Amino acid sequence: MFSTFHAKYPVLRWPLDHIFVTEHFTLVGMQRLNYFGSDHFPILATFCYRPSRKDEHETPEANAEERSEASETIQEGKVEKQET
Repeated sequence: MFSTFHAKYPVLRWPLDHIFVTEHFTLVGMQRLNYFGSDHFPILATFCYRPSRKDEHETPEANAEERSEASETIQEGKVEKQET
């Protein structure tokens, strides 16, 4: 885990940003890069496409409660976007 936010204030840093990939990829390397003016640090992630390894990891399944919560969050985001 890398502290990616807030780049300008060392005391207020925590891991905020995420990278999501499918099971077809394996992580080769990951590093936090230098400050470049944003409030987030850039992250460089290198992946290897390995479709033959896709069965090595479990594919997570959302239950009904998680799906419902996701739908509500999406709807809230749509309403918020319309209001701006």
